Amino acid sequence: MNPHYINDRDALVWATHYAVEEEFFRCLERGDDLNVQDEHGRTPLHAAAEEGWANYAAILIERGADIHQVDKDGDTPLDYAVFHEHHEIASLLRTHGARDRDGRSAKQQLEDAVYEGFASADAVKRLVSMIEEQQHQQHQQQHQQQHERSKE
Repeated sequence: MNPHYINDRDALVWATHYAVEEEFFRCLERGDDLNVQDEHGRTPLHAAAEEGWANYAAILIERGADIHQVDKDGDTPLDYAVFHEHHEIASLLRTHGARDRDGRSAKQQLEDAVYEGFASADAVKRLVSMIEEQQHQQHQQQHQQQHERSKE
């Protein structure tokens, strides 16, 4: 963890994200806000769910972290746990009242858009390749025709 984050308002988010145990507990002992949000709207519980730190998630929940808090994209800690396939944390959150959303989370939607973008890019590459191949064949035919005419 970058030392300049230690005194930041969102130090608990960073200590959780990077699993810096000493700093995590120091933040808890000094009474840092359990629901503080970083520039992306992630709370310490979002960070634990994203990284798979079940022990940190359990401590944060036990101390009263808001399991329903959303980030700037509207995703909850449960959305993070599900997206990153951290089943233990997802189960823990559900046990404490978190509910699965209807539909896809913002993270899932973004991932879908990225995959669709790559698929579109691949389609464009194939199309360009086909056009280039066709142009190459036409060029060869023209060259062949010119060669045959020059023989006459």
